[in-house]
Amino acid sequence: NCGTAPQPVREVHAPWIELTKDNDFKWKPSWQDSYGGPHGGPPSGPSQYIIGKARAATSLSDIFLAIVPITFFNTIALLSMKYCYEDWVVEKCGRDLNGNVKKRKHFSECDESTEGARHRGDSLKQQFTITPGFILAWIGILILNGAHSGAGQRTSRKYWRSPPYGLALPYVMNTMSRNAFEFLRRYIHFADNSKSKKKDMPGYDPLFKVSYPLEVMMGGIRQTWTAGKYITIDESMIRYMGRAISYVQYMPAKPIKHGIKVYAACCGASGVLLAFRVFTGNEDATGFHNSTVTICDTLIKQANLHVHRGRVLVTDNYYTTVALAKYLFTEYRWTLIGMIIPTEKKSREDEEIPFLKLSNGALKEVVRGWYREAALPRKHERTNYAIQCTSWRDKKQVCFLNSNEVGASEGKREKEIIAAPRAQQDYVRYFNAVDRNDRDSADYSTSVRTSRYYLRIFFWVLDRVVHSMYVIVCYLAAGNIGKPEWKKYMNKSTGRHDFQIALALDLMRLGLELDIDSETGEKANWIRQTPPEPCKCDMCYFCINGITDGISHKRKHRVVTTEYACGTQVSASQCSTERVLLADLKRGYCRMCYHNLPATPKLRTSEKKKLCRSTSHGCPICDEPICKSCWEKGYDKHAEKKRKVD
Repeated sequence: NCGTAPQPVREVHAPWIELTKDNDFKWKPSWQDSYGGPHGGPPSGPSQYIIGKARAATSLSDIFLAIVPITFFNTIALLSMKYCYEDWVVEKCGRDLNGNVKKRKHFSECDESTEGARHRGDSLKQQFTITPGFILAWIGILILNGAHSGAGQRTSRKYWRSPPYGLALPYVMNTMSRNAFEFLRRYIHFADNSKSKKKDMPGYDPLFKVSYPLEVMMGGIRQTWTAGKYITIDESMIRYMGRAISYVQYMPAKPIKHGIKVYAACCGASGVLLAFRVFTGNEDATGFHNSTVTICDTLIKQANLHVHRGRVLVTDNYYTTVALAKYLFTEYRWTLIGMIIPTEKKSREDEEIPFLKLSNGALKEVVRGWYREAALPRKHERTNYAIQCTSWRDKKQVCFLNSNEVGASEGKREKEIIAAPRAQQDYVRYFNAVDRNDRDSADYSTSVRTSRYYLRIFFWVLDRVVHSMYVIVCYLAAGNIGKPEWKKYMNKSTGRHDFQIALALDLMRLGLELDIDSETGEKANWIRQTPPEPCKCDMCYFCINGITDGISHKRKHRVVTTEYACGTQVSASQCSTERVLLADLKRGYCRMCYHNLPATPKLRTSEKKKLCRSTSHGCPICDEPICKSCWEKGYDKHAEKKRKVD
């Protein structure tokens, strides 16, 4: 115990043993069961597979394709083409809960012989061919939108709008039209609807429409990242407020209050997502029971983490139980560190923690930094192990459950104001791995507003792919592996932002290279067919191949249509020798009169302008009003141009 104030003492129930300096009980996993032992695993970091890919990589798109292979985009292109142009559907009117007909119609799968049957894409004014390059370029624009706007922007349509209401990014406008972007956003599909099964049929999958991309992308992340000793399991939320599914959750304590709940397992050191499971009900149609032990066991096996002993699982109070600590050690030789909420229940049993929730009066009697500890010795087969529970007074009462290293704590003594138990140090370091992953993906989210739940889930996993790529590239750059310019992405201020933009441009360039014939120059119909907009980024497909240059400003030589006094209209890009009426009836003071005024330092600029002649005539190319007398003396701008020519 620590602290000098009176301590609320209640004896712990058997078989728990209270730990003090005089009555200490120490235990930690043996060398055979430790992570550094013969049955342990490698340290956290990029796998040898991705290191080999990075050594031969020429761009960030090579790393992306190492996680999500090109065969995935081939399959998605075929499924989307079938969904848009081959599946037969018929329009139907649904009814609400009151039996009233809904205004908005929906498509229902049908046979070709059904009356009114048609394809989804039949009514489109412009039909696009969905190719792997189309999907790659589309994903690149989504990633670019995440870098510029994050989750706060509804769509990416502003990239095609002219200023001041839009951004008009030339490398986006040159890649594809806005109609092509909106088309794929509407018709991209990840499953064959003819193979879907109803809820009462065997083999039913509530995530059938998105199961294929989830399996491929998560498999790619696990193939490229090696999890270390510490694993964190927590909940995440996918923003969704539609009514297409019944398992939308409302969690007021979360930043995203309405959405789809996800159980996620992340690497404690890096925050890279290793496994996840979407919550589809307390007992969904697949027979999965959402108990804390079952959830943790499913995520551990999904990520294939159970093959190594000695790992430490870090959880919050939702998952932390004595039963979970026992299960982890007896099944996998893992240990647990987690927070647990004390209760006011008086009677205590073996599976319950030994400490009660302190009343407000008792909490005020102890100083900040006071703690009590108790250990629960256990034996499995021939192996002894123990679980420790700690009640600690910080700003409020905090309880930890720890089986990693059992024994009385001495508290922190260096650079600390208050004492703290040993479990608190490890917990603070690793507990927020899932939260770090969520914060990064929220700041650079690729998601757009949609009522289709499976697109929201797909975007959520795509954000994790981009996050894992960034972590991998930073690890590799720190070890001088890969391209030297990757080191700039380690910058804490601009590195993450610049990385996402560079990745987006690489994917857009790759998509264009796949769908533009290098010999004939023939383009797929989703690519912009008109001449490209001027661009000076030096990173997009068009700048690298010299297809466009310059910047999006006015032309150096303006083409102006001028009407002369005789009524003749002439379009020219050269200065006129005749003083004519300016096209926009621009009237103002004569600049030559202003410069020819005598030196009068006491006059203000506005007063000097009033002394000049006012006119609406001048040179239409120079676009400057010049009075008649000054024009006859000789327009000075024309004289400068003659001297340059001479």
